[in-house]
Amino acid sequence: MVAIEAGAEADLRGANASNDGNHHESKLSSTFSPTLASSSSASAAAAAAAAASPGLGSVERVLLSIHDLMESKLHSEARRHHRADRDERMTSEWSAAAAAVDRISFIALAALLVAGSAIFTVLLLLPK
Repeated sequence: MVAIEAGAEADLRGANASNDGNHHESKLSSTFSPTLASSSSASAAAAAAAAASPGLGSVERVLLSIHDLMESKLHSEARRHHRADRDERMTSEWSAAAAAVDRISFIALAALLVAGSAIFTVLLLLPK
């Protein structure tokens, strides 16, 4: 466990010594923008940033991969939320349509019952 931590610290020191920190910081800040685009464009941007600066340290690569994973998760959650809203809206519309059909059916059956009762009463009261 200590060897892993020491190795990570050595990687950090090596990355800091061999890379210009401000240069990579500006690339990371541009990659980690608060407005999130689709995961495909974010992955393409991250790949372009990684290809443009081959001297990225392991920490920066890990941060970029975490960023990509979080962005794809956010995108999939947004898609799921959109589908759930669409399904809920569709269910609501179908419920309203079913209620309208129920009312029309009730009125038609009530009219038939009243008309049938009136015809039966008239035929019953007519002298033979």
